[in-house]
Amino acid sequence: ARAEQEASVKKEESLLDGILSVFDPNETTKSGKKLPKSYLKAARDVVKNLREALQKDPAKEEQKFREAANTAKDSIREYLTKWKNSKEVQEQSSYQVLEKALRQLGSFYLKSGPTAVMPDDIKSEILQNLSNAEADL
Repeated sequence: ARAEQEASVKKEESLLDGILSVFDPNETTKSGKKLPKSYLKAARDVVKNLREALQKDPAKEEQKFREAANTAKDSIREYLTKWKNSKEVQEQSSYQVLEKALRQLGSFYLKSGPTAVMPDDIKSEILQNLSNAEADL
């Protein structure tokens, strides 16, 4: 009976922990850091959507590429609006690597124009930075 009672208490504690985690504004990342859930969601959206856009071939599937690029652009805009220069996350490696990827992307399109086709070496570098950021999210 005592073992059943202890199991019941443990079950209640884990249920309570689950409920409390819903209300906790922070989340523990894969790397064990506690970061704001809203930052993690925004950063994950940027990684996912930008990766999808970069992996589309604009020459073969222009419409799908444009749709993916617009989704990525919206995710990036939302992310930058809330998190650019945020003291809360700017020391995090995920933030720094994501910022690097976004700077590379912006720099390329600034120099080459908005309709330029990105060379594979730049695309690979950005994709690698996205993977590095994702590993910390």
